[in-house]
Amino acid sequence: ILALQTENDELSAEYKAMLLLWQNQEPETREICSTSTFKSWMDYRAITSKSSKQYQYQLEATSDKNYGFRMIDGYLLVAMGPQYGPVGSKYIIQFEDGKVINAMIGDIKHQGCTSSDGSMIEFIVDSKVLPKSIKSSGDFNQLFNGSIAMIKEVNS
Repeated sequence: ILALQTENDELSAEYKAMLLLWQNQEPETREICSTSTFKSWMDYRAITSKSSKQYQYQLEATSDKNYGFRMIDGYLLVAMGPQYGPVGSKYIIQFEDGKVINAMIGDIKHQGCTSSDGSMIEFIVDSKVLPKSIKSSGDFNQLFNGSIAMIKEVNS
């Protein structure tokens, strides 16, 4: 996605995710626990426990200038259900529209597989950078259209 490409033309997160698929590792496909198209967001400042791994990741993370995605080493930080592993677990996620991202669990959803809004994935962002249309809708579906079509765990 051009929106995720950095100013100095580094590889976009989508391209990096595709490269991971073609490397020698064989990522394990994981079960998709929801077909909801809603993809919520949370501000990284909501993570306040200074002794947690989640908080330490936010100290390391940088914010994408276009959408406010919090990122570490090309991975977008997201919150997912506990069945997807501990904080720090890495995934390649493809959406129905064909877009692919690298994602790292930066927080755990406590409601189970989805949040009360039905979202399986919650992007961790800097809400001060988040576009108004996404901020008001609460949903990243306009950027990543459709439900999650594939999720593969990356063995780091």
